[in-house]
Amino acid sequence: MFQRRFIIIRSMLIQILRKMYMANISNPFVLAGIVLPWIALNGFLKPHSERISFAEHRFRIFLQFCTFVTGFAGIFFLQRKGLMPGNQPDDTTDEDATELKFPKEFEQADTLLTSEVYLLLEHRRQQSEQKEEIDEMSDVFVKTLNYTRRMARFKNRETIRAVRTLLATKPLHKFEVAQIANLCPETSEEAKALIPSLENKMEDDELDEVLKDLHSKKTFQ
Repeated sequence: MFQRRFIIIRSMLIQILRKMYMANISNPFVLAGIVLPWIALNGFLKPHSERISFAEHRFRIFLQFCTFVTGFAGIFFLQRKGLMPGNQPDDTTDEDATELKFPKEFEQADTLLTSEVYLLLEHRRQQSEQKEEIDEMSDVFVKTLNYTRRMARFKNRETIRAVRTLLATKPLHKFEVAQIANLCPETSEEAKALIPSLENKMEDDELDEVLKDLHSKKTFQ
């Protein structure tokens, strides 16, 4: 009775797996999740002789069930996470900062200068100090604060605002604005070597003038 019921259930599961397999035959993730349990249910894990005890046979049935559940759960997880090849958009853009190609998630995102990040973290540190929570700051926070303090080119809000205003008047992408302000290159040649997308954006003389103005703000802040 038990074996007959198992055979019926196994046949039903095989039919379901077969339909899923035919619908996703070109999908490697689906193949990995379906073929293995299909093989198990089809009998590769069946007892090889009638002399196998019923306890061992029942254990093999349990293995078949676990294999099926694992495969099906894997498919469900990949579908939910959008990792199946069929779920990937056809118009995916390769990331290439030199050509200003970024993932769609960054299209509406704003860029921050390292100097701006430093001011935000320093403000947070001061708040913690006032609340006597200075000991509760994580090591990551402290290390990030120290890094931005060293790398920040501009130390106050007024200078940062002036830098933003200067670069906003030029035909620059927000990524290029952040890069120029963070790196502060000395010459147009250096700037275009560090930021290749600037090559056809501005003439060397115009870019040199912008960089000169940028360094003057850095010097007299």
